[in-house]
Amino acid sequence: MAVIVEDFEDDTLAVSVTGDWTRTDVQPLQGGFCYRSAVIEDDQTSDVVVAVPPGATTVEFWYRVSSEATYDIFDVFLDMRTALQLSGDVEWTYSGRLSVVGVSHVTFLYSKDGSQFAGEDAAFIDQLIFNDAPAVWSNSFDGGSPGALITPENSAAGGDPFNNVVGVAEYSSAHFFATSGVSARNPNPGADTHVDWRSVTQPGDVVCARLYLRQVGPWTSTAGVFALLGPAGVVVSKAWLFSDGLVRVYSGHGDVEVATVGTALPINQWVRIELRYTINSAGNGTVEVWTYHTPDSATHTATAISSTVAWPGGKPADAEFHLFHGTGGDHWHMDGVAVGPTKLGPVAFGAAVRSRTSIPAGARHRAATR
Repeated sequence: MAVIVEDFEDDTLAVSVTGDWTRTDVQPLQGGFCYRSAVIEDDQTSDVVVAVPPGATTVEFWYRVSSEATYDIFDVFLDMRTALQLSGDVEWTYSGRLSVVGVSHVTFLYSKDGSQFAGEDAAFIDQLIFNDAPAVWSNSFDGGSPGALITPENSAAGGDPFNNVVGVAEYSSAHFFATSGVSARNPNPGADTHVDWRSVTQPGDVVCARLYLRQVGPWTSTAGVFALLGPAGVVVSKAWLFSDGLVRVYSGHGDVEVATVGTALPINQWVRIELRYTINSAGNGTVEVWTYHTPDSATHTATAISSTVAWPGGKPADAEFHLFHGTGGDHWHMDGVAVGPTKLGPVAFGAAVRSRTSIPAGARHRAATR
C-alpha cells in the first residue's frame, strides 16, 4: 500500500469508517476541516471506527479534546486495546506512531458521565495517516530544555514522542552522549520512572531495542533498565543492571534469568546496550544481548544469547525504558533509545530527527503515491 492520508477536507474519505463523528470547520489543525465527535447527552457515547487498510504497519494522527476533566473521556482503541485516554482541555497534539500490525480497526470514542459538561464537550481528530514503512521508533531527547520534565507532548522534539511517562523524568545536560546535548534522567531517588512507547508490535517475530547508558557511581544498586510488555500489560521480559555491573535478562518481570552478559559495565562512561528478541506467535523464542563499552563501535564488548524461552504475556506490544535513581545517589542517564524490527546499531546523533510522517504533496484525503 501507499501512505494513506485522511485530512477530512471533503466527504469522500480515503479510509473506511463507521460511526457518528462528522466533519467540522471549527478549529481544524490545518486546512478547513477536521473530524468531531457527535453532540451527545449524559451517559452517552460517540464513536468512529476506522478499518485498518491492508498492509498498514502504523497509524498516526493529531487529536484535540475539550471536555470535563476526568469524567468525559476520549479513548483510542486498537481493536479492544486502549492506546490513548484523555480528558479536559488538550490542544492539538500528535499521537506518535502506533503499530497496527495484527489490528483490524482503530476506534475513536468520546464518552460522557452522568452529569455536567465543560468546554466544547467533544473530541477532534485530524491528519489521520496510515503507513506501511518499517516500524522503527527512536528518540534522542534533543530539543528538550535541561531541567524540564519529559512529557509525551514535548518529547516529539527528540524523535518519536513517548506515549506514556511514569514518574518524574527530566531532560539533563549534565551528561549526554556525543553531540546530542541532552539526555534523560530521574531526579527523584527511590522513585520508579520510565518513558514508554505503546503499540510497537512488529510485523515479524523480531523486536529489537537500543539504549545508551551512563552510570553515575559508585554503583551499589540493582535496577531494571528495559522491559517489553504484551498486549494485556503482562511483562514479557525485563533487562536488569545488577550491583556487580552485569546485565541480566529475565522472562517476565524477574521470573527466570535467561541471559547474562558476563562483562561488567564501566562506571561514569557511556555504553550502548542492544537487545534482539525473536518471539513467535506461540510466545516461544530467544533473546540476544550485546554491550558496547565503546558506544559508537560496531564491535561489541560482550554478548549473550538465551536458549528457547516460553515468554509470558504474548507477542511484545509495549516498550519501557527505565530511569533509575537510588537512595544512595547512584543513578544513570539514558540517551539514543530506539525500538525496531532489526538490530539498530549506533545512532547518528545530530542527524535529522523524524518526529512524524511528512504529508506527501497533493496527498489530500487519498492514497499518496511514492
